[in-house]
Amino acid sequence: MSTVEELYSAAEKLSAAPKDEIVKLQSSYEVILSGVKGDSSCKRLSSQFISRFFARFPNSASRGLDAVLDLCEDDDVNIRKQAIKDLPTLCRELKSYLPKICDVLTQLLATDDAAEMSVIQTSLMSLFRRDAKGTLVGLFSQIKNGNDVVRERAIKYLHLKLKTDGGQLLNKEAEVTLFKEIKGCVMDCSAVEFQLFMSMLNLTSIPKSVSGQAQLLEIASTMADLERPFDAADTEAVDKFVQCANAATDFFSTQNKSTRFVEYISLEVLPQLHSIIELDVQSQILKTLGEACMNSSEVKQPDIAIENIYQKLMDYMPLPPDDCSLGSDSNVPDPEFEFTKVECLLYAFHTVGKQAPAFLVDNPERLKDFRSRLQYFARGVQGYVKRLREFLANAPKMSSSASEDIRVKSTALRCTLNIQALIRDLFHSPPSYKAKIVVSWKKHKAECPAEAGKKRHSISFAPDTRKASRRAQSSTSIGGSSVYQPPTGKYSSKFTH
Repeated sequence: MSTVEELYSAAEKLSAAPKDEIVKLQSSYEVILSGVKGDSSCKRLSSQFISRFFARFPNSASRGLDAVLDLCEDDDVNIRKQAIKDLPTLCRELKSYLPKICDVLTQLLATDDAAEMSVIQTSLMSLFRRDAKGTLVGLFSQIKNGNDVVRERAIKYLHLKLKTDGGQLLNKEAEVTLFKEIKGCVMDCSAVEFQLFMSMLNLTSIPKSVSGQAQLLEIASTMADLERPFDAADTEAVDKFVQCANAATDFFSTQNKSTRFVEYISLEVLPQLHSIIELDVQSQILKTLGEACMNSSEVKQPDIAIENIYQKLMDYMPLPPDDCSLGSDSNVPDPEFEFTKVECLLYAFHTVGKQAPAFLVDNPERLKDFRSRLQYFARGVQGYVKRLREFLANAPKMSSSASEDIRVKSTALRCTLNIQALIRDLFHSPPSYKAKIVVSWKKHKAECPAEAGKKRHSISFAPDTRKASRRAQSSTSIGGSSVYQPPTGKYSSKFTH
């Protein structure tokens, strides 16, 4: 057991020795190694000296590393903090030790001491700046094999550092390593962890190329487990699917098709959608379907898919009431038109319908019923579009506090115009499937008052007696019903004249 004086004497000898002769002073290094068995001052001093001369005695490297690691588990927090601070120095020249040292530092994230946690994170950052690839290997060793506390803290630490310093920390080689490590974790992670992993990858240059987007889409598809039957009763699996689907939508494109998600939602999810208790989750799944339809190719089993889509669409497109004539005293309540859900399902029907045109054409009764619902819904949309345009025409005059309301109404207008375009196609004889739309929530332009005012010029609504006459004639042409009852659904709930 060495004393403080002996440690300083040994360190002075080693510092003064020429590089080519320092190995002859093995006995002095042994004195320093034995210091880890001394008192508190000896332990802290020994840690500093071991790390300083670590690379000069490669034959004693394992013993030196073990000595410092022992100090990382000392009962005295100040000794632990000193050893943790010295760990990165051990691999300054001997980089082969870096992944192992990073692995140890990651394990130490389990501490509940705030000051110690700060030192650990500083040491990890020192390793990151020295060798990002090796640091990632060490971190993910514990993300894959560590206990739950270490795993959670390691993922959050890595996400935070990449978010704040990723541009300086990651080179091309490190990005490839990050991708491979995350890919090896996705089948055994929670929905929240997956979200963090995808956020990390989005901070790299990988999503900037079509091939990179394809790789990320493949990860999201793998995690979503699209080969597994959907079980609406398994809330964890449902949440996981929603998170994966949300991530996947960022990478759908003409080059990276979304067909597998259209198939899975149409064939597996829609028949069980009503069994999902959370309405927000239902809405999110339908929005995923809508976004997927923008870049889908031909689906498998289109006849089954179109039937499932149609049945769900009927839940949101009511038949006209028997008595809804304009100005009547009918007690029929105003319909609850859920425009966004109809936009998603109608677009899905339109997308898959081109593969199964006989679904409507070969069934006159179904076609009649469908068009009756379409016409009734179209009247509601038409009136609502007029009110939205009038509102947005006055948007430039409104205060800045109304910006959120303007944004919502702008999205509502895009939604209703999309529905109108799809309905026009489906009213053709036979139904047409040519319209191309961008789902309303994906387009975020024209949302400030100035842009909303500019938009007014291209979609202005002017009275037209000929159109009014045609509307009057068509009000009883199908279904024996008159004009719409004002909608009271999602977008209209906050609408003021």
